[in-house]
Amino acid sequence: MNTVNFRSKLLFLFLSGCVTGACHYGPVVSSFPAAHSARGAEADIVTNTNRHFTAELIEVRDSSLVVLASAKLELLSYTSIQSLNVNVMKQSFGTGNGRIPSQEDRDKLRLISRFPQGLSPELLAKLLDTYGQSELAAAKP
Repeated sequence: MNTVNFRSKLLFLFLSGCVTGACHYGPVVSSFPAAHSARGAEADIVTNTNRHFTAELIEVRDSSLVVLASAKLELLSYTSIQSLNVNVMKQSFGTGNGRIPSQEDRDKLRLISRFPQGLSPELLAKLLDTYGQSELAAAKP
């Protein structure tokens, strides 16, 4: 009788471990587009002036984002963002309603941007040249 109970408990623990190991939370590499290319994550952005657009996250700065929208590099201040939803992720990153995200949230955003290490002046100049710009465009209202 003790052997049966022991085997039943052992089987239950094994099956519980299998089920727990098969569960995950958040995006996985196979369903996260930014993991399959050199591009940053795409985000749906609404500004305080009701401009709604989709943009690629290029660089995360302390007071703003550099985004690529409609083949133009733009500098978008956090205070001008009403909402920012990163596609395939269910996380707010502390942005929206004109709030500047915490350092921790900016670090998380950085990880999914095209240039998580930031843009050096030389790299920014090359990128601007690629898009036919001499400087970052101020985000349109």
